[in-house]
Amino acid sequence: MFSRLLCPLCLLLLLLAAPGRAGHAQAVSDAFHRPMTQAELFLDIVLRRVGSDPQALDNLLGGRGKRNFHASVDYKGMLSLGLLTDIGQVEHEAVRANCGGQYHSNDVCGLDFMPVTCSQDTAPVYYYRTENATEDRVRIAYRWAPDGQTVATYLLIRHNGLWQLDGIDCETGDAFNWGDR
Repeated sequence: MFSRLLCPLCLLLLLLAAPGRAGHAQAVSDAFHRPMTQAELFLDIVLRRVGSDPQALDNLLGGRGKRNFHASVDYKGMLSLGLLTDIGQVEHEAVRANCGGQYHSNDVCGLDFMPVTCSQDTAPVYYYRTENATEDRVRIAYRWAPDGQTVATYLLIRHNGLWQLDGIDCETGDAFNWGDR
């Protein structure tokens, strides 16, 4: 099933990075809406992919202590190295603090939510607002309802012509590769 999803996903990612459109800055908007810009569409793809992956945390974090784990989804092209590294460090610190540095079966030792979506659940539809945009850097907030509470704000960067998530600021107070952005 993943291979059937991968080809259309790759095609869409290539279209979103098409050279004829890459030079245009993303539009900044006031209201939350369904994804419209290249960056919003990319973010929507990532959030939906994570939401449909039953092993998302394991795939993101290298199996979280499971022996002979083989990821079924590779998030390296969607998330920057800096973001992946920071999420891994936060997980490592949580495992150290909660379980003495070792995973234990039937214990929640690390993160108990998906850092990419800043939640434990998914929504059927996501709404976005581009808050700040240049050609190669976009800041987007997302909600589960157009008039609901903001769940997270993301920083996306264009790397080698393709969008990547580079920072996440969850409204719960957690942040990954965010710094002073």
